[in-house]
Amino acid sequence: MTFLKDVVQSAGTPAEKGKINIIMKKTAIFILLTLCANVCLCQRSSLKHYYYWINQAELAICDSNYQKASDCYDKAFSCRKPFSAHAYLAFKVNSKYTHNNDRASECFHYLVMSGDSIQWYAEDSLMYSDLWPILQKVADTTTSMVIPELRQALIDIRNSDQRVRRRTYSEDESWEDSLLITDSLNMVKLLELYKTYPVIDDYTTGSTAMNPAFCYHIAKEFLFDPAQIFYPEVLKGNVNASLYATTEDVCLDFIQSVKGESPKTRYGTTSSQFFILDTIGFVLEPENLKEVTKERKKILLSETWNDYAKKVAYRYQHETDFYLVRTTNLYYPPEEAEQIIKETITGIDNGLIKGSYYIIPEKLR
Repeated sequence: MTFLKDVVQSAGTPAEKGKINIIMKKTAIFILLTLCANVCLCQRSSLKHYYYWINQAELAICDSNYQKASDCYDKAFSCRKPFSAHAYLAFKVNSKYTHNNDRASECFHYLVMSGDSIQWYAEDSLMYSDLWPILQKVADTTTSMVIPELRQALIDIRNSDQRVRRRTYSEDESWEDSLLITDSLNMVKLLELYKTYPVIDDYTTGSTAMNPAFCYHIAKEFLFDPAQIFYPEVLKGNVNASLYATTEDVCLDFIQSVKGESPKTRYGTTSSQFFILDTIGFVLEPENLKEVTKERKKILLSETWNDYAKKVAYRYQHETDFYLVRTTNLYYPPEEAEQIIKETITGIDNGLIKGSYYIIPEKLR
């Protein structure tokens, strides 16, 4: 750029200087765009590697290989700051299973940064261990990154969302109108927060801006796809892609149902694929598995649908500290439930339905 300035100064006519000024501006814009593109590519690469190691850690937990899980979490956290849900799982692995105090304290450092209090962890198994004094020191020396006003605003949205659904209404009040007004105002408030704060993530909010219950409600009431708000945030690394995938699938299920459309999962995590009926847990492969695989890659998840299915099966069969995925209990009248179970198991056994099923242990029912 200094060379170009010298050229401008040495140029003879005003016209020549004008042309060179234009070239300089275009060159500066090109360099700026190149730098921005490189930053985005680096960010995506870090996220992709992060999710790869998170997936490996969770699969290791399913195999009860806690040392491998600890190592994989450590590699994931070297790629970027962890989402608080992952930091918590890693903390459990290191504090309770591998007894690696150094790694446990590092995980706890991230949890305190995202607003956790040491009092939330005050249970006997920790308080009377040699890890507890270390955690106290971490709590005393770590500064929370939570923005109090942002956190309170999200709490207010969540509380009003729940309050209107728990109220009792007099004869002259309309429940539907109250829901619509509250949900409309909450959606406007959320959009305003994204205009006000440059980064809204686990650390600035102390939880997440993507509250699943609120997303379900605006999808159901307005047929509003939360992807319009949160998909870009997933790609920026501000929203956990796993949480986004499961939430988005439920919202799309609501939208498709209201529109009378055939249900079609985007990420393969709905109750059409994974559900518990009576004492049986089912895992059913989605018909659009190729599309599901493509969509999961778009949000940088290295976790395949089969990996996710393994984690669900683990949840069906183990009493565990680790809730890696959510499961859904379906309820039907006894005779209808019995018929669905019989038809589904027969279909799987005969190869007509791609999937598997598991008897839920009695202690987990």
